[in-house]
Amino acid sequence: MRSNTIAFAARYAPAALLALGALVAGGARADDRPSSDAALAPFVQSLERSEREARERLAQAERQLEAAARLVAQSRDALAAARRTQDSGAQHAASQALARAEAARLRAERQRDAALRQTQRAEHALRAARALAARSPSEPVRFAITVPYGQLEVAAPDGGWRAVDPSSALALHDGARLRTARGAQAELVLAPGDSRVLLDQETEVTAHDAPDRSWLDLARGRLHLLIKRWSKEFEVRTPVAVLGVRGTEFAVATDAQGRTTLVVLSGVVEVRAGEAQREPLEIRAGQSVTVRPDGTAEAVQTVDPRALDAWWHGNR
Repeated sequence: MRSNTIAFAARYAPAALLALGALVAGGARADDRPSSDAALAPFVQSLERSEREARERLAQAERQLEAAARLVAQSRDALAAARRTQDSGAQHAASQALARAEAARLRAERQRDAALRQTQRAEHALRAARALAARSPSEPVRFAITVPYGQLEVAAPDGGWRAVDPSSALALHDGARLRTARGAQAELVLAPGDSRVLLDQETEVTAHDAPDRSWLDLARGRLHLLIKRWSKEFEVRTPVAVLGVRGTEFAVATDAQGRTTLVVLSGVVEVRAGEAQREPLEIRAGQSVTVRPDGTAEAVQTVDPRALDAWWHGNR
């Protein structure tokens, strides 16, 4: 398990597991059932808003990149002029200014690339949700849909696994079990559409929804969660820890031995580990903690948010 940190590669919005509301009311006659299009309309509208916001962020990132490129060109001109004067001091200052400008351009390029990924994912999620709303589900949709990016499988009733069409969305129900293949990702879009959970490659998770709380059981792999608002308890459970979410953005990873690493980007996450830890830990923005397979927590660490992207995209 790497102790690096993580970034929401696509911060595209990336109240967890709020019930979409049963699309088919228990015991209701077929004529009384709300259409899937009507029931999912607020959900689709939220995704439409997310797509617009993603496009705006992309346009802003492109403008910033253009400004950074102009600054690089100006810095190169200034360095050339300093060399013509043969003034060593001026050349040194101009060289430093050019180095800073090129570093700023690289940062702007990374931000533009992240915004582009965000926009592409937002467009994909919206198309998939519209397609899902256009067809009638055969059972109630409890709380979320998932949009795959690569090979995603869902547990079948017979105990096996079946592949999910990467061009469509899948409605999730209580007890849904998912796993991603190597090199794949999947996004859980949580009702009403403004909270997301990104499943990294080689991740296995089970979603649960109960009257008093909702939770994700993370068996292995990595999750990145952006939880904006939620009306009841929401948790992420691993083999050695329970993470209580209070409206936040964070990432969590679990390896084959159960070792769990948490990184909090914003808000607060309450960590309850094994019996040896009597009081829960409160991990705040800019902090990280690892819980060992025996249930003991290591010392809380301070993390640099700028390094988060390396952790998320590592070991690809």
